[in-house]
Amino acid sequence: MPPAAAPSCRSCVAVTVIVTPVLAGFIVGQSLYGAWIGAVVAIAVTGAAIARSRLPKVDPETAGG
Repeated sequence: MPPAAAPSCRSCVAVTVIVTPVLAGFIVGQSLYGAWIGAVVAIAVTGAAIARSRLPKVDPETAGG
C-alpha cells in the first residue's frame, strides 16, 4: 500500500478537484478548445518533468541486489 500523501499535497488535490470543472466549463463554454488543449498539454509536460526529476534513475524494486 502506498504511503499517505503529505497534507499540502492533499490540499492541492482538493483545490484541483474543485477548480478544474469550473475552468473546463468556462473554456469549453466559450469555444476556446485550443486554450483547453494547450492547458492540458502544459499540465502533462509539467507533471512529466517533475516526475523525471524526483524519481530515482533505477527502479529499486527491479534492480538486482
